Amino acid sequence: MPEQNPERGDGPCRSGPLPDAVVDALLAALDDEFQAEATYRAVIGRFGRVMPFAVILGAEQRHAAAVIRLLHRYGRAAPANPYHWAPDQIPGSLAAACDAAVAAEVKNAALYDHALLPVVQGYPDIEAVFLRLRDASSHCHLPAFRHWAEIYRSEGAQRETAEEPCRGGDGCC
Repeated sequence: MPEQNPERGDGPCRSGPLPDAVVDALLAALDDEFQAEATYRAVIGRFGRVMPFAVILGAEQRHAAAVIRLLHRYGRAAPANPYHWAPDQIPGSLAAACDAAVAAEVKNAALYDHALLPVVQGYPDIEAVFLRLRDASSHCHLPAFRHWAEIYRSEGAQRETAEEPCRGGDGCC
């Protein structure tokens, strides 16, 4: 049997049904991850597999999967992603798209800090996942989007593809 990893949502959990507030926190976290996934997918639809969106899209999908595993573990169904943005709903430049992503990642980290983490105290498996997701936003995605916004703003910058290294976010998503 593979080793348990609470950061993936497969560590020790409390027995019994989850309080409604904890379920609501899980669903809010999943909703936020779904919104980010849909947004970054739309950016890719508009501009192609550009950095850092192509790499961070995969991270958002893994984040949603971690929350879904927690819901299933506690006997709860997970909704499908209800969000789909058309590429024309995305800012008209890569720099502006990165700036919008910066604002979304700041909001995401604040959501975990102020609304979600306080509710799940006492649920170590859920806390571990939420801390990991918050840290990915604050320490990986946010610096990557800031870095690439500056690159895209600089004169003569060319679009970078997903084959380029993800500066500011390597290995922590």
